[in-house]
Amino acid sequence: MNINLNSSLSCYNNYQTENKTLHVLSLNHSFIGQRHIVIQSDLQVFNKQWYNNNHGYSNNLVSTSIGLSYPKIQTLLGVQYQFNNFKTLAEFTSDQSTVFWHLCHSSSAAKITSLRLAWNYIRYAERTVFQSATSDSLDHVLQKDECLFLQLGHEFRGKAIGGISLRYLIVHSNSQFSSFQAASIRLFNTQKIGQTYIQLILEGQVKQYSEKNAQFFRFNNPDPEQNIQDQILLGMERPIGQHIALQGKIAFIKNETIYSNQYYLKWFVAAGITYRL
Repeated sequence: MNINLNSSLSCYNNYQTENKTLHVLSLNHSFIGQRHIVIQSDLQVFNKQWYNNNHGYSNNLVSTSIGLSYPKIQTLLGVQYQFNNFKTLAEFTSDQSTVFWHLCHSSSAAKITSLRLAWNYIRYAERTVFQSATSDSLDHVLQKDECLFLQLGHEFRGKAIGGISLRYLIVHSNSQFSSFQAASIRLFNTQKIGQTYIQLILEGQVKQYSEKNAQFFRFNNPDPEQNIQDQILLGMERPIGQHIALQGKIAFIKNETIYSNQYYLKWFVAAGITYRL
């Protein structure tokens, strides 16, 4: 069983309402039995709080899968449930049920290719569908989304660790201006130079809403910091002890705002100390 806990505190001098804490707890367990049968279970708890303006949310996820594991190939079929809780933005509280299939092929210990296909069904507990003024009234119909997700990735591990990931997403919603398609590519590379680890991430996404909503911007994302469309990120980490390391990051990011089809650009610079047990 693997247990991992990451916590962080971000403070801002000029924008103190953005001061926040973030905690991520993950537990993973894999069991390989007879006839190459593998059973895998995962639990993840995510919590983010902006403590100066009393705003925050949590995501709780649990999944289980069963499949076959061989020296060079593994395949899993599983189900997943996720509950998203927004105390101050109740319209975003939702639950998500997922069926997924995952295939992983290792041509060697240093090269891994993976394919993931998932279907998600999302229900909003207090979010009614949005309709334009010319549409029929559906005041009491709650929003429900269906999502088809496809990801193909390749990773290499040697003196450097890197890879490429391709994603395609189709979201169909019963709420007007909420259906869209998105295709993205992500390149990453990490290598050690002297005693310092250098990381580079390049990411780009093309997103197209199904309806021409240039005049109808839907309030559809409560946390635009997580809704990255494009980014260039350079990071570094240098150990200074057995458990302590210095970290730094600089990034240029394009995010979608809390409103659909509206975007903003930002620079991100961070430095800190990491302690690992």
